[in-house]
Amino acid sequence: MGNSFSGSIPESIGNLSSLEEFYLSENGMKGTIPVMPTTIKFSDQAIVFLNYNRFTGPLPVLSSNVSSFYLDNNLFSGPIPEDIGEQMPMLTDVGLSFNSLNGTIPLSMGKLNSLLTLVLSNNHFTGKIPDFWNNIPDVYVIDMSNNSLSANQFQTLTDPSIYEGNPALCGSPLPNSCNKEKETSHFPSSQKKDDEDEDFYAKPLFYSSIVLGFILGFWGVCGTLIVKNSWRVAYFRFVDDMKDRLLLVVSLRLARLRRLAKGEGNQGSLFLIRMTYGSMTMTPTNANVLDM
Repeated sequence: MGNSFSGSIPESIGNLSSLEEFYLSENGMKGTIPVMPTTIKFSDQAIVFLNYNRFTGPLPVLSSNVSSFYLDNNLFSGPIPEDIGEQMPMLTDVGLSFNSLNGTIPLSMGKLNSLLTLVLSNNHFTGKIPDFWNNIPDVYVIDMSNNSLSANQFQTLTDPSIYEGNPALCGSPLPNSCNKEKETSHFPSSQKKDDEDEDFYAKPLFYSSIVLGFILGFWGVCGTLIVKNSWRVAYFRFVDDMKDRLLLVVSLRLARLRRLAKGEGNQGSLFLIRMTYGSMTMTPTNANVLDM
């Protein structure tokens, strides 16, 4: 354990008998695990640590005497053997995290009555979590996070971290409700269709109202001026009058600025401006104030 072993496990390891502890953790070993149930003679409650290596291939099934089975942090692939609960019934601790295992959690694991810890996180497991946990009363550590499991999880353990990283899981103790997901899965398409229908009818009405408002506003003003001659004359006189007033104000402001620039101040003759309807007269005066 924690050495620099490399290569694969030799076939000659099958000559060992009554093996109690099999430690090859934290090395650089690779390759597949030899078929061991009929070769290596494990003693009762044997412990196997093959984690933190680069072993590949399918998950091995070892002797029925093995109790602790740690193969995490390797490159194992494929499903967990369907009969693992029957072939290795004395398992108490199983660590299979950080591999490339897939498939479903086998029902035979419900026969592991002495199971205490089960860590299956960071793999590619799919399907429903089996409902056999009442058959394993002493289990206290379960981790199924970061997989692709679906359907409702069991209620035995209420720690949400057990199930995190499985987007399809819902229901207590997770915050997302299964009923809510079902509702949102049905309603978005119909709601989207309603929005599209609303836009289909709303846009033509909107543009029609703009065109109609322009027509009514334009002809409401211009049409009246065309039809009534007196209103048309009064309107254009009003426009001319406002133009003359504006020009007068601008001219007076410019003249005053010129006088101030020359230092004349308010001295000199000013003009008294009188404006009558449609005409303008200018009368010389010596007043210092110009009234308009």
